[in-house]
Amino acid sequence: MPYTLSSNLFIDDTVGSQNGALLRVRAIGFYNTTGAPTITLSMYIAGVMVATSGPMTAISNASSKTWVLDVDVWANSPGTCIGAPRATLTGPLSVEAGLQANTGLSAGGALTFSAKFSAASVSNNITISAFTVELLKAQAFL
Repeated sequence: MPYTLSSNLFIDDTVGSQNGALLRVRAIGFYNTTGAPTITLSMYIAGVMVATSGPMTAISNASSKTWVLDVDVWANSPGTCIGAPRATLTGPLSVEAGLQANTGLSAGGALTFSAKFSAASVSNNITISAFTVELLKAQAFL
């Protein structure tokens, strides 16, 4: 089932601005691998990537191991945002990628996720089990 963000979601009508609004997204699921490929998790709004984990080395020959992608998307000026992801795969691994390029959010759009494996194999697969979306509104100047 697709999840769509409404247009002007970040605008706070009480102050006529969207500076400081925060969209917090957490996605969780399971992955399976043959060998130890890298996995890159990404999140998109309206087809535009707002966050990516960068390549993370998976557990070798993993079976139903957990992954988590946490993304904070801040509105830093009218119509633009910055995404800051944190991603983990089960095991001693944590990756925090740098801030992504600004992206307009005024039109809203579909919230989607993707995963890319470094090696092709029918055993390399990933599923999303659940995700949460929170919208926090506050005034800040980032």
